[in-house]
Amino acid sequence: TTRHARAAAAAAAAEGYAQVAVVMNSPPSSGHLSVVPPSGEAGPGALYSLAASGWVDEDLPLAYAFGTLNASHVTAAFEVARAGAPSADLWALAGPSTRAVFTGAVLPAGPENLNYTVGCFVSASDAYGAFSRAAALPTVRPASASSASLAALANASQAALAEALGTKNAPRARQVIRWAAGALPAALAAESLAASATATGAGAEEAANERGAALALELLGQLREAWKISADTELDGASSLGTVASLLEAPAPLVGDSLLEGALELLLQMLSAAGGVGVGDESGASFAARSLDVLMGSELFNSTEPESLTHARNLTRTLEALSAAMMFETVGGAVEAVSTDSFELAAFRATADELVIPGAAARLSEGTGAHDTATQVAFSAPLSSLLPGSLGSALVDVRLATLTQNAWRYATRGTAGTHAAKRSWADQPGAFGGGQNMGGLDLLLRSRPTLVELALAAGDDPGQPVQVAGLQASAPVRVTLRATVPFNVSALEREGVCRPGDGLVDLRCPYTSEAHECGSAPAAQTAVGGVYFWKFTCPRVVPLCLWYDEQARRFSGEGCAVEEGYAADAVTCACTHLTTFVLGANLTEAKFEAGATARPTEIPTPTPTAVPTTVPTPPPTPMPSTSLPPTALPSAQPSPVPTSPPTALPSARPTPLPSMQPTALPTAQPTLPPTPAPTPTPTTTDTVLLGIQVTFVTNTAASTYQATFAPALDGRLAGADPEQFGTLRHFTGAFFGGTGVVNFKVMASLGELGFATYESFKAAVKSEIQEAIDDGSMSNDLAISCACTSVVLQASFYDTDEYPTLLPTPLPSMIPSPLPTAQPTPLPTAAPTLPPTPQPTARPSPAPSPA
Repeated sequence: TTRHARAAAAAAAAEGYAQVAVVMNSPPSSGHLSVVPPSGEAGPGALYSLAASGWVDEDLPLAYAFGTLNASHVTAAFEVARAGAPSADLWALAGPSTRAVFTGAVLPAGPENLNYTVGCFVSASDAYGAFSRAAALPTVRPASASSASLAALANASQAALAEALGTKNAPRARQVIRWAAGALPAALAAESLAASATATGAGAEEAANERGAALALELLGQLREAWKISADTELDGASSLGTVASLLEAPAPLVGDSLLEGALELLLQMLSAAGGVGVGDESGASFAARSLDVLMGSELFNSTEPESLTHARNLTRTLEALSAAMMFETVGGAVEAVSTDSFELAAFRATADELVIPGAAARLSEGTGAHDTATQVAFSAPLSSLLPGSLGSALVDVRLATLTQNAWRYATRGTAGTHAAKRSWADQPGAFGGGQNMGGLDLLLRSRPTLVELALAAGDDPGQPVQVAGLQASAPVRVTLRATVPFNVSALEREGVCRPGDGLVDLRCPYTSEAHECGSAPAAQTAVGGVYFWKFTCPRVVPLCLWYDEQARRFSGEGCAVEEGYAADAVTCACTHLTTFVLGANLTEAKFEAGATARPTEIPTPTPTAVPTTVPTPPPTPMPSTSLPPTALPSAQPSPVPTSPPTALPSARPTPLPSMQPTALPTAQPTLPPTPAPTPTPTTTDTVLLGIQVTFVTNTAASTYQATFAPALDGRLAGADPEQFGTLRHFTGAFFGGTGVVNFKVMASLGELGFATYESFKAAVKSEIQEAIDDGSMSNDLAISCACTSVVLQASFYDTDEYPTLLPTPLPSMIPSPLPTAQPTPLPTAAPTLPPTPQPTARPSPAPSPA
């Protein structure tokens, strides 16, 4: 039907018209199919005629293609058989013809469970290619004579094939071969049953299997001859591919190695030729996939002979040819795919420029609809240098294929027991990781072998792969593979502390046996008290990007690298070429680190520490400051001129009481040390104060750690009242954090605790605390309380008048001031001095009286 559209335009007094004719086509209709006779036997001895009648269409001439349906779509419901069968399940008796009748058809027997019903169809198409189908359901029973034995089947089939090939009737030859392939199981069963009743028994049955395999192989050879004289059409090619599948799907005893090898070679030849005509709607690709499914499930690629690698190469070329045939006459943006239990294949057509658009990738799941959402390929550099001429806008095909079986298994044979094989199985339960003998396990591949190719869609040799190699490492091809055995993506680290007397530490690594002897690390020689921290990184299984090297006949990793950030089940390989890729595995080396921490120095070292401080230190002044840091005790000599303004930092110790009047001259000798802090009124009780300074190392925050110290001391002193005096934590390169100092004042009543003297109380406290530090119980208690790693290094005890203050906050400068004080002091006091006197006294003031 032709529809006409007309548009008119008017401007001023002029008019114009434009017209376009759009052809609206409908497929042929009203037709049906009849089969004569409607019932009979299978085989060349009972020929059938299929006739199409009643088809109506105005776009002549009509063409008719006759064939049979897959048995799974043959049902008693006529309408389902006519309209419900997809193209993938149609086997053509012959290519399209203008004749509405097909005579002399050899039909296979129908399945017994469907009462031997065979589904027949006719596809009627008009001049524009629109088609409709009709179906008929004759009853075709097995031929009793030819099913009696293999010899009878061979005689009947060979006579019919000799006639068909002699007259160059390729469709008849394919029909006979397909019938004979379907009759082989029944003939073999009849002969095996007869053999079991004889005295030879098993030997006769084995001989029958050999005769059956020989007949199947002979039928394959005759199919090759029939294919050579077949018409070069899509349906004829699909019919030939379907006949190969019928031979390969025979019972296992009939499918020997010779048949498998011959079928693979014939498939490659057929699909290579189909690249120029296509493989039909879906049927040709479906038949080829069924054949490849059988081949990949066989031992053809797992043999102990190097010929298996030749078969693997032919398999790769067959997949290439199938992809090219599927993409015949498709347009840009098209995706064609086929999926079976053994492989998934998808081809994507786009321009070379489109492939390098950021974010663009060819994903296997987009073509096959498979659950494998990981496998994909993305290009990061322009492909113009890889293609002949200026073909940036030319259409190219990207091919992705994953194989369930490793067709290159021979390349990994002989690796059993090697270092690489053991490492590849390290994390597999029951294998090396479980302690079993690894001697019989070859190298483990951790993904499906994945074929990635680029091919031209047009030109003198369309469908042939383009050699992609020598890409820059900075702009590689990124191939993402789905891991069939997941990887552990997190590091396995162990941490701990070694103290003097500790022995062997089991590092509890999952894949290897590792231990550390405490005291053996170099850090033990420099650690305070022989205590040091250690960290051990256990070996873990990581992915390797491998590819099959055709020349060397082995897997190689050269030119491919694992990209950072891979997932447990998906790994991206950055490669400089395209080929067949697969994931391997390796075991990383163990890594041991240890660090010793000494007591922090009172004056920081000029070299920066390994761990940064939490508070930045102020930059050093280029010249000495006008106000020197305060000293803990007065200098031996008075300063020449006292400072008139107050100092920026408090002086080391407060003066007892300032003088009421300024002295005329500074005193020549320093004043006596002042008391720490006068009490409001003198006490007459037996209450005493003891100072404790504890040095520790921890990996937690200072505020968290100091909050746990007072309760810990309280529990140790049993009745004394430890009052937290102050805490400062600063880093000095400790391996797991930083060192710190905590000061406490312990107040106790000697009478209540049963001590006669202060010295006996001090000795008891010192003994208790030191024992808790030496046996590690203090460290353990604190580590449990703060949920951290903690080691108490040492404790010092002071009378209250000797009690040292903490270091000034936030942190001392990393570089000492240029002019030190005349006499270095241990530590400055925390309390500020009173304002200085405005004028110096004329003479030294007398010694102050105690407050």
